[in-house]
Parts: sequence; C-alpha cells; structure tokens
Amino acid sequence: MGEVSAVRKTFEDSLRRIDELIEGMRAERDKIKAEFERRLEMVRFGQVDWSRFEEFFEEPYVIVPKRPNEWYVIAPRWLNFQIGWLERSTRSYNIWVVNQYVRLFSSVPSALYEKFPFPKSLPVKVYDGMLLTGKELQGEAWERYKRFLSRREGEDRIRVKQGYEFRLIAQMIEDGTLPFLAKPVVEEDLREWNGLQLRGYQEDAWREFLSKGAIGVFWAFGSGKSLFGVYALARVKGPKLVVVPTLTLKEQWLERIAKFVPQFRSEIDVVTYHAYEKIRNKEYSLVVFDECQHLPADTFIRLATLKVTPAEAVAIEIVGMSTTLDTSLLSLLQLIVEAFKILKYLRCIVMFSNCFCYLLHSFPCSFNYVAEEVVN
Repeated sequence: MGEVSAVRKTFEDSLRRIDELIEGMRAERDKIKAEFERRLEMVRFGQVDWSRFEEFFEEPYVIVPKRPNEWYVIAPRWLNFQIGWLERSTRSYNIWVVNQYVRLFSSVPSALYEKFPFPKSLPVKVYDGMLLTGKELQGEAWERYKRFLSRREGEDRIRVKQGYEFRLIAQMIEDGTLPFLAKPVVEEDLREWNGLQLRGYQEDAWREFLSKGAIGVFWAFGSGKSLFGVYALARVKGPKLVVVPTLTLKEQWLERIAKFVPQFRSEIDVVTYHAYEKIRNKEYSLVVFDECQHLPADTFIRLATLKVTPAEAVAIEIVGMSTTLDTSLLSLLQLIVEAFKILKYLRCIVMFSNCFCYLLHSFPCSFNYVAEEVVN
C-alpha cells in the first residue's frame, strides 16, 4: 500500500511540473507575441524607408556644435564607431565630443576631419630654447609666433625669448601642434632586473617609453600603475626621485620600495611636492611624479625644472580621474606642457586613470590607454 502511495505522489508531482512548464511556455509565447506586435507597430507607424539605408551608412552620424572649436558627434550605439571621447550614452546613441586637441591623441578619419574647422597647425618643435622650423616654415612660424621669439638663427630655427618658452608651447598646443621631440632611452642608462613580471599592456607601455622617452598611460584604477613605476625605478640606473602630494603616500612608496626593490633603496629619494627647496640642487636619473595633476600648481611646477641626467622622468597619477579631466582635455594638455616646461631633455611617462585616450605612435609623447583589463 505504501508503494502505491509513493507512485501516486511521484505521478502527481510530475503532473504539477508539466503544468508549470505549460504555464511558462504560455507566458513566453505571450511575451514573444507582444514584442512582435510592438515591433510591427514601430515599422508600420515609423514608415521606415529602407532605400535610404545606403545613404545612412555613408554618413551614420550627426555633428552638432557644442561651443567654439568643440562639437558633439552622435552615432548609433550598435555601430562600431569611435572618435574623440565618449561623454554619455542613451539607450540608442553614443554622444562623443571632439575638439582641436583630439587630433593630438587619436587619428581623425579624413572624411570627418574636413567637417571640423580645426585651427591650422605647423609641424614645428621646441628644443633647447629654439623653435625648430625647417627652412620652408621659418617665415610662417616667425609671423605666427614672433611675440615669443627673439631672432632667427640660420635658415631652419628661431631662438625663443628668455622666459617665453612655456607660453610658446601653450600657444602651439592651442593651435594643434604637440611641439616635443622624442628622446629614446639609451641602453647604457638601463640595467637588467626581473623582480616584477609585467603584463602585456605594461610591456607595451615600457617599450613606448624606451622608444620615445615620453609616454602617457591611461589605465583603470588598480591596473598596476604604481608597480610600473617601481619597475622603472629598478630598471633605470642612478639616483631617482619620487614626488608625492601627502605624507601617507610617501609612506606607501617607502613600503613599496622596501618590498620590491630594497637593493636600490639607497638610490631613491621620496619627498612631497612641498620639498622643492630640499632637492633643488640635486641631480636625478629618473623622477616619478605621483598624482601628477598637482604638478601644474604655481608652487609645484618648479619640480619640473629639476636637473635630470640622463633626464628620464615618470609622472604617475595613481588615483581616479573624477576631477582631473572631467572639465576639459585642455587640463591634460596643460599638465603635459607643465611637465615639459623649459625642459631641455626631460623625458616623461604620464599615467592617469579612467580617461578616454588611445595609443598614439605619431607623436613623441605617446598615450597608452587600457580600458578593460584590470588587475589586482
């Protein structure tokens, strides 16, 4: 009798599960039917003209002025399209922002380039107190920037007025020129060290630094910026400097150095941004600026003029970029300008978090952006 009851219970449980499956299938059927009806109504009332799709793909975006020399570029989210930096997204569209500085960080498609009235830029560089123009552009460069210049020297360069180099560089960046020369790191300035294993994107950044001597690295929080700085401290020979904004970060750097590179501790000074007077007469082979958004401050910018021999510098921004770059890309450019202010040889690695720029090979100051891969 007990066996019969067990069989009956099993049978009833099976029927109940079948009823539940049937109910679920009915619900799914009703959902599919409702979605089909919704889309059918969209097509019927939207009056889609399928013949215009070819025209759409020839120009699948719209450009809307935002402010002088700045524009919105709006494109469907499903389209693999990217330019400038993403300001926001709706359910259907991505809204990008483009201004005259974007071309310094990423390429602009030629079809789009013609639609933006970018200021005309001159391919000239600033080096060792000189504006290097080449023979063909000397006259035009003199006319454009003569308020910053003192005299022509030969046929291919112009001497910059004393104290006007930063103003000239700032104006050139405003005109769309990144006026810095690459200075690759020479093998003699490096030593072998394998105390840290770099990830793929970190190795890419290191190679960029070695090839150009100047790099901006835009990595997400926790992606290994500080360890990259430690790696640079270990690989570059000679006395090094780490500059931080707070005593807490100073202690963190000292702990990091003691953990990973104790054998090089005697080569490394760690100071705050307020310590310029203590180190102004020292020479370093490498300078690491932690949270380098502090560097352009009137007091701290003097640190960028420290004598560096053979003159590598690393500027690392460890924390998120919630305030550093949200207002304008110009703040980043000003930071780069300040880091290079009146620097005859200074090399710089600039690292930030949560930004929107991409690896660029055509300028001596490269920018390495890692958007997705985050490590502990």
